[in-house]
Amino acid sequence: MKHNIIILQLLLLLLTGCHNSDVQYVDFTDLGMAENATFRVTAQKTTDLSELSNDAEWLALWGMADTPAMDTANAAGITGPQRASSTTLAGIMQELLDFSKSTKAIELSGLYKSIDVDGQPTILSGKVILPAKGPIKRYILVSHYTIASNKEAPSNIFSLEGLLVKLGYALIIPDYIGYGVTADKVHPYLVMELTATNVLDMYYAVVPFLEKAGCAPEHDDIYLMGYSQGGATTMAVQHAIEHHDKPIKIRRVFAGGGPYDIKYTYDQFVETNWASYPCAVPIMMQGMVVGNKLDLDMSKMMQPFIYENLDAWVNSKLYTAGQINTLLGSHVTSDLLTEIGMDRTSKEVLIIAVAGCTVYGNGNTTRQNPNLIATIHSTDNGETWEKPVNVTEQIYSLFDSGNPMQAAFVGGGKIFQSRIVKKDKYYRLYAAMCARPNGNRVIYSDDFGRTWHALGGASALPAPGGDEPKCEEMPDGRVILSSRVGGGRIYNIYT
Repeated sequence: MKHNIIILQLLLLLLTGCHNSDVQYVDFTDLGMAENATFRVTAQKTTDLSELSNDAEWLALWGMADTPAMDTANAAGITGPQRASSTTLAGIMQELLDFSKSTKAIELSGLYKSIDVDGQPTILSGKVILPAKGPIKRYILVSHYTIASNKEAPSNIFSLEGLLVKLGYALIIPDYIGYGVTADKVHPYLVMELTATNVLDMYYAVVPFLEKAGCAPEHDDIYLMGYSQGGATTMAVQHAIEHHDKPIKIRRVFAGGGPYDIKYTYDQFVETNWASYPCAVPIMMQGMVVGNKLDLDMSKMMQPFIYENLDAWVNSKLYTAGQINTLLGSHVTSDLLTEIGMDRTSKEVLIIAVAGCTVYGNGNTTRQNPNLIATIHSTDNGETWEKPVNVTEQIYSLFDSGNPMQAAFVGGGKIFQSRIVKKDKYYRLYAAMCARPNGNRVIYSDDFGRTWHALGGASALPAPGGDEPKCEEMPDGRVILSSRVGGGRIYNIYT
């Protein structure tokens, strides 16, 4: 989808373009390595745009592989954006390449000074793409979309926006922290103020460099361009320019499809339980934690298989976004985040535990002398805890009128929180209980564990003879119980 919008942005600029006279450019390598250079050129090459249509690796990076349209419908019928058919996309792409035929571009990969996530000086990288012939008409400051592998970084590929050199534009495209020369760093994904600063620092470094080379543009106003992450970054760049002490004239802004409101973006992931671009979920969470110095334990928020592979899949920068989506294996947000990660409403934490001195399997443990059950609450993410509350009678009495319990305790592990059912300020909690006689029960709470109710009523026996239980919410909101029994497991679904 993002590739389609980028192409449309290019077409809008093509409609307003004009051709340029033939004036050969100079070699920038020596100038870029000068001691006082604001932009230090590390590599220079000339690219014939006519040859791009034959570059299979380049076409694949830009989504031109012959793959079927993305199916984004999940079991609950939620839909997301779909990729245009490869035939249609290939046709539009070929028209752009045909338009750029016989055009050559100069690519300058280089380094410039900026700041890191700590506000300390650092060196970042990016690419400048110039028309090989003719004067520069204007600068286009490009903020790239969400990438994952370092080979997708602008300094390592020919960006699609580079086709605009046909019209005499010069493109300035930063890599961002975490790519290019800083590929060993975590990318502070969607940390807008910092990224906008990094983007503008490249612009301020490149402009005097090109002026010194005698390549100043004909016009002093610029275009800002970006889609997806780049769209949000472009808006942040515009805001930064409007408040910067070094004024820049903006001719036009092309900012499309961006996650402009981070909280809303996260809420949408959780409330719809759907991520059309799954890799954005762990990349966003890690980026916000690292970039904003948040005191959050990601191991408690990401599903274990993601957190355990975060360095291998994401931070290695070896996999493309599409490849990471495949490794994640799901568009369902609750498959990617834990219950804690899905709960974005409070800092409350609940523990429910067996208490007292009775033994579950002992015949002396009865309704009159039961296993005690206690709840313990924290309102500051577990930094401090309230006194335990005895909820034994409250929970046992739920079943007295149906199938009474003589002994019970909540199964070990995590209580799970619904992503669908919400009463007032809380999403519903479910807890599976080991109970005798007659096996397991499931209880739920709509006030974060202060009061409890029997799921299915006092007589419900979802797993007669069941032992250690777990329960979970299915995509449609129903609750499934899994219980260990001799020789296997029992499964049942509350309807």
